[in-house]
Amino acid sequence: MFVNSPKTWIEAEIYCLFEGGNLASVHSSMCYHGIQELTKYEYDFPLTWLGGQDFAKNCVWLWTDGSKFDYGNWYMDPSYYYMDREEHCLVMNYGLELKWHYANCSDTHPFVCVKNDWKNILLN
Repeated sequence: MFVNSPKTWIEAEIYCLFEGGNLASVHSSMCYHGIQELTKYEYDFPLTWLGGQDFAKNCVWLWTDGSKFDYGNWYMDPSYYYMDREEHCLVMNYGLELKWHYANCSDTHPFVCVKNDWKNILLN
């Protein structure tokens, strides 16, 4: 579900947890485009939080739902660009190509939650 109520990354994750899910994790191009469709028509592709973060170690990305970080759609490879950056949270719809980028976790953006019962459908 797309939530068009800008929150910080942690506020968005807490919101999703209360709804029985997590911020969305993405495991394929098809999954990414499906999530992107939620933001497309009415909201014109705003920067939107996903569940990726690299708090523990720069450029070691993890999903909040614990699933494997096995797909990427980066605007620019985060390990190449800036190793000592302060931005540790993942946004989608960045740039003209609408790719992923890292952002300051205290910024506010809309977000996408995925409930636990939908995770198996998206992963298969």
